[in-house]
Amino acid sequence: MDLFSEALLKAIDKTVEEAVLKALEKHGALKPKVAPAGLNAGNAARYIDISRTKFCYMIKVGHKDYDQDLAAASIRFGRRRIWTTEALDEWMRKKNAAQ
Repeated sequence: MDLFSEALLKAIDKTVEEAVLKALEKHGALKPKVAPAGLNAGNAARYIDISRTKFCYMIKVGHKDYDQDLAAASIRFGRRRIWTTEALDEWMRKKNAAQ
């Protein structure tokens, strides 16, 4: 026979978890859950529902799938490129209007 019931163990587990999270939050050890201001190539591709490979071809100068507007919609930080969701939405509106 078990010393503690399953319900009691779950209650203890929940109480301990809440106490630990509260302590971490109190001491600033938890990062706030904030949506990113920009998306990297993989997440931007996911946002517009295409593969990362296709997306990278579309921003690669000289490639047959190169899209100047998509490439220009990015913000550069050194070699890193970031796209805002607003820029991707605008690019998709332009693409849709052109069809």
